[in-house]
Amino acid sequence: MERLINFRDFGGYPTVDGRWVKTGYLYRSGRVDQASRRDRETLHALGIKTLIDLRSPRERKRAIRLWPGARVVSLPMPFDKLTRERLKPLLFRRNVQEAVYVMVEGVYADTVAHSCAQVRALFALLQQPEVYPVLIYCRAGRDRTGFISIVIQLALGVATEDIVAEYLRSNASVLPQARRALALFKVLSLGLFPTQSLYALFASQERYARTVIRKIADDYGGIGGYLARCGVNDKDVATVKDALSGSLTDLARIITSSCPVGSVDIEIH
Repeated sequence: MERLINFRDFGGYPTVDGRWVKTGYLYRSGRVDQASRRDRETLHALGIKTLIDLRSPRERKRAIRLWPGARVVSLPMPFDKLTRERLKPLLFRRNVQEAVYVMVEGVYADTVAHSCAQVRALFALLQQPEVYPVLIYCRAGRDRTGFISIVIQLALGVATEDIVAEYLRSNASVLPQARRALALFKVLSLGLFPTQSLYALFASQERYARTVIRKIADDYGGIGGYLARCGVNDKDVATVKDALSGSLTDLARIITSSCPVGSVDIEIH
């Protein structure tokens, strides 16, 4: 991508019940309104039909230039508001990186309870075959998008370690840009602004993903209980699973159909 940051397909993972998450159905990224013309052409070529915008109304300053057949669904999440409120006391203090990590971890934990309406609307949408492929995004495609990705992957039965690894992939895209922006900000502020705190804010930490997973397990008895509290029943979850996961036999058939005969040996366990 030219300007669209943190873009990727977050399918392709095995599930604990012996299936796999389909690729080409679920994508994630940072804000789509900064995408270049070539980026939009790529999204169109991927067939993306539904864009789920998790940003607040105050963040949506310009309209997204779409392509034929695409639509935007707004599901604003409270993460940005919670973070701004809790960051203020720390913003101008030095050597508070750990306090920033603890603050963000708390926001992730609270987002679990504060996002039931968005999760319910999301799973209602994901039950509709005509919405796919779907692109989920926020400002950087890291926190709100990361949270929603964790919930979806938990519902599909992706293993915890794979979920955490997928969450941490955002650092490769976001942190280099954050370093450049903060280096410039340090120069412009003559070194007076404690940019270390902001850098801590930009970094995806393993503890954040594990906090969400643990909070769902401890407070709701697991993803099934959490989704039920949000108004998503077992039938809804089964419909989403059918749409987004396939058997290993199907995966083997796809792989062998795309490879020359005799070029690959596949064993299904």
